[in-house]
Amino acid sequence: TQSTWGEESGMVISLLSLLVLGRRAPPSGLSVSSSGLPDSVKDLYHSTEEIWAGLEGMAPTCQYLSSENYNDGSYATKVFTLHDPQATISHRLFVTFGIHGREYISPETAFRLARIVCQSEYRAQSIFGTQIASILASTSITFVPVVNVAGRQKVVSGASCVDQRKNARNVDINRNFDAYWGEQAGPNDETYPGTNAMSEPETQMIKKIAEQLKPQAYLDIHSGDAGMGWVYGYNPNHTPANEYIMRNLTFIANKDVFGGEVWIGRLSIMGGAQAYTSHGCSSDYMFDKQSAIYSGTWEVYSQTPGTQKALKAKAVSLAATSESSNSQQVESKTLSQATLALVPQPEAPSASVSSESHLSDSDCFAFFNPVSKEQYEFTVTHWADAILSLAKHMPEWIK
Repeated sequence: TQSTWGEESGMVISLLSLLVLGRRAPPSGLSVSSSGLPDSVKDLYHSTEEIWAGLEGMAPTCQYLSSENYNDGSYATKVFTLHDPQATISHRLFVTFGIHGREYISPETAFRLARIVCQSEYRAQSIFGTQIASILASTSITFVPVVNVAGRQKVVSGASCVDQRKNARNVDINRNFDAYWGEQAGPNDETYPGTNAMSEPETQMIKKIAEQLKPQAYLDIHSGDAGMGWVYGYNPNHTPANEYIMRNLTFIANKDVFGGEVWIGRLSIMGGAQAYTSHGCSSDYMFDKQSAIYSGTWEVYSQTPGTQKALKAKAVSLAATSESSNSQQVESKTLSQATLALVPQPEAPSASVSSESHLSDSDCFAFFNPVSKEQYEFTVTHWADAILSLAKHMPEWIK
């Protein structure tokens, strides 16, 4: 099913209206192809157009997938929803991917999420492969696979690593939301927030979809670190309402997919000694202004030595025991708030790279994205599963 979002189309809504780590410098010497990607991965990653076409191509034969166009006259992207159209949906999860153009692995995770739902080959690789129907019978997953279309084009054109983060107007979309807006950064800085809050077409798009969808949960998917953060991003000392719910849902997803090896906590302390605040970020906005009960930012890939190895070892261990996922879910659900506060979390990795401003094209890509097929496959499959875990458990925790 396809229709159009946007002011020019009168905001025609079909299905959606009814669904009321640390960082280190990457290896140098990777040659870059005409696509702007290292030669070693140019056949692994997809262009924006290929992701859109691949998703739209699945929709006619996948009962769970519908597509929407968004176009406000100056900015266009595509919106997709995974759900059972025959079911009465009680919970709505909204996920944005690719807010920062250089983080190519984020939209790839969106693509894999849909493939797990719609294609048996990929469903067989998911720990939730046999549970897709039951998950989508109660929770819909609406997602924008590529938010920052212009930022990804900058990767292709060879713009600086800093500019690849930002949109066509050189604004950091994830500092432009109307929530504690006012990042102290100038137009040449990578966190430049724009001239005023919500000045960018991408933030307006997310606002419009959220107002129509009214999601109980929101995720923004990034890369460059490894962690599952929830609000607040602007201040580590601001205790959010519903933190018990957010901690539990994150703990369960982490346990289900990674054996508890991924760092979890408030977004503003992710990264340990190198943690930074993010004024005007999407997750704070969705929590405060759109009333999401769960609102988080997940970082799905880190170059830190040992991080991916440790996660993979845990995932393999979990997969070896067919009943491990169910038993872990029952155990984690019974944890009290006091107990969860004492659960030891993996130490947030500390960064050793303070700025990406001097990275070459190939080093910039490798800083934020896997450059081997093994790392790529692990990342997209397991983080898509983590999103499915959140969707699965939302009805248990969000009443």
